[in-house]
Amino acid sequence: STDLLFNQVNFSKGINTNNLPDLIEDSQVQSANNFWFNKNSGITRREGFGLKVTTRAIAAQNTWSYLDPSGNEWLLVLYVDGVLIAGKSFGSGDNFSIVISTNLSQTQPTDGDEGLGKIWLSNKQDGLMWWDGVNFTTSSIAPVAGSVRIWRNRVCLGDISNELSSIRMSGELDGEDWTNNSRFSTSPVSIRIGGVNDGAQVYGLSVGLDELLVFKKRSIYGIGGNDQRDFYVRQISDNIGSIYPKTVRQYYSSTLVLSNRGLDRYTPPTLFDLIGDPVKNQLDSLFNLGS
Repeated sequence: STDLLFNQVNFSKGINTNNLPDLIEDSQVQSANNFWFNKNSGITRREGFGLKVTTRAIAAQNTWSYLDPSGNEWLLVLYVDGVLIAGKSFGSGDNFSIVISTNLSQTQPTDGDEGLGKIWLSNKQDGLMWWDGVNFTTSSIAPVAGSVRIWRNRVCLGDISNELSSIRMSGELDGEDWTNNSRFSTSPVSIRIGGVNDGAQVYGLSVGLDELLVFKKRSIYGIGGNDQRDFYVRQISDNIGSIYPKTVRQYYSSTLVLSNRGLDRYTPPTLFDLIGDPVKNQLDSLFNLGS
């Protein structure tokens, strides 16, 4: 037999692991490691990063990048045993700087987001925490929540203990202010998603295109407006939802999410495309792992 060589220049449809090699399209590949696929046909090598912050022989479960008010770029690493550390010596070499050494929950997943000059972390055991590059603080008054996002200059919390169908927003520009007050437009606020308590849990939050997205198991909502004077809630879908908040990613003007029916692409205001068929065999194994 003679090997055939093809000049492949169009990779616009990415990876297809679900079909046999002779059934995939010319613009698809069977496998690829550390590459970004561009919708305009291109493919580029993914740039990596390196930070040696410890010699601990244990896996990391989450990482966050953070630019502090002094302009220092940090990488925070949370290990599976709950140890959280941060360092700022990027690249190769053995230099590192450990500035956080604290133990977080080993049983509750920790979410995080950057904003208001701080990195904010939250889980349903330790509650809301933040770090500004110097001081690490745990809130004693914020709701205990599993999801945190910064939106409209507020710290927004979802998947809240004892308030599963609600989200809470801090005061504007103040993630330490959690006393609801309807007198001022900048005060903290609580928003019911699907009613006072429809029995459906809020699993996660994500910042979309000029709206805060709220994910339940079989529904998705959007919150718009600028402050208490005009905040509003709209139901984007009443049959598509997600219990996998860590899979939500913004891609240009669309939001990608592993939903209850597969890999979905949401484009505002209401368009959904099921785009995961080429990697369905990979997604099925993820569904079996749970959230």
